[in-house]
Amino acid sequence: MLTGPDLATTPDEQVGTLLQFGQDLAARLPGTWSADSIDISTGAARSDLHDQLWDQAVADWILWALAYQRAGIVTDGGLRTLLVLPRPHPYTGQYAVAPLLPEALGTAYDFEDLTPQGITVGSDPARAAFAVRTRLLPRYSGALRAVLAREIGTSPPSGAETADGTAAGESGSEPEDAPAYVSDGRRWHSDPRDALVLRQAVRSLLLAAEVRFDEELTGATDVLAGGGEYICDREGLDADLAPVIEAAALTAVLDAAGLRVHSLLDPALPDRVEQLESWPQQRQRQAFQLAARPLAPQAAGRHAAARVRSATHPAPVIRPATAAAPAPAPPAAHLPARPTL
Repeated sequence: MLTGPDLATTPDEQVGTLLQFGQDLAARLPGTWSADSIDISTGAARSDLHDQLWDQAVADWILWALAYQRAGIVTDGGLRTLLVLPRPHPYTGQYAVAPLLPEALGTAYDFEDLTPQGITVGSDPARAAFAVRTRLLPRYSGALRAVLAREIGTSPPSGAETADGTAAGESGSEPEDAPAYVSDGRRWHSDPRDALVLRQAVRSLLLAAEVRFDEELTGATDVLAGGGEYICDREGLDADLAPVIEAAALTAVLDAAGLRVHSLLDPALPDRVEQLESWPQQRQRQAFQLAARPLAPQAAGRHAAARVRSATHPAPVIRPATAAAPAPAPPAAHLPARPTL
């Protein structure tokens, strides 16, 4: 029978064991990873976490069915964050390790078809790290790249036909109210929709920069350099906008890092950029994530629609940490005390 945490240990000991395992795991993963624990004792916290949980297996079930008070988190400081949850009896001593989708990219419900799934590991940190490194991280990184590619979009290769049958790069017939940002040789004209397009372009560049951080050990400005042209090519924007997109992305990162400048003509700009690039790469990546987050489109009713996935799950049953046969679930207003972890 499945039960919660082992009551032979105190709540502090349970949290300490979880945190120690997370730290030992982080120390053995490639790159710079760190571990911590987070509070999931409230329904709101668990719901928010479930929105980002990119798993439909063991970790998903544990988060729904067992009322743990805390969960482990192992992160590389960039896009990749792993959730660590103890498995219940009769699998005591094992852990479920599952990927989280970064909030800047949306919710896990938005990308269910790309779900990389988590794995279960034993309590030996070396073996657990080997399993995470060889089985989970490649799938996780591949899924993140697929999400970024989908978010950024793709443009047809040179010479290919577009959806309307015209060759890529050619200007086909266009509605009279077509936005002026289409790459058709015209100058950039003022249009009410321009701000939204530029906002999306800047967000796309910030997300694409995460991939460049993975591939190039360099600073923020080098990561952004040339990215504006890439985004213009991908999204069909006039190439003259590339410097504008890169500059807007840089100022957004500086703002997120707390190094605000008044404009691109601010005399303090070079010093702010130098200060940003003096930070460890992990901290710079966090600034990119923070800058991209407020630029995400706010889809109406996302959370209501997201709950469609939960219909495939049985209603969560809060199981007490005891070996006794489970009693029928009482009404939600009279749930038993949560087991502690």
